[in-house]
Amino acid sequence: MPSLPGHLDEAAKHEWRRLVPILERIRVLTEADGIALANLCQQYSLLQQAQAKLQRTGLLIKTKSGYIQQLPLIGMISAAVDQVQALPGIRLNPSRPRAADSRERRQPGRRPMGDLEPAAAPGARSPCRS
Repeated sequence: MPSLPGHLDEAAKHEWRRLVPILERIRVLTEADGIALANLCQQYSLLQQAQAKLQRTGLLIKTKSGYIQQLPLIGMISAAVDQVQALPGIRLNPSRPRAADSRERRQPGRRPMGDLEPAAAPGARSPCRS
């Protein structure tokens, strides 16, 4: 599994330590996911910082000329959310193909969805086929 990158800030390291066991448990984390996971954690840290600042300052600011405008942090928050959603690599769900899947598919008699897929009765036709 990927190792914790030293360049992450403390909040991002905390998120890394929280996510790695979850992703390992659902078997979606590989060695190649290290960069994507690091980026996800750092963007999440940035998002937390921006949201905390936004809570302290509010949504709007008054400019020197007297105009009321949206705080620039709102754009940063939106960009961080977009970047997290656009990150390649880790698919945070167990439907992502894993390296073991190709080996498991070759095993005769194996049901791809395991216990989630109901076993068909001998000689029964699949309800999905006409």
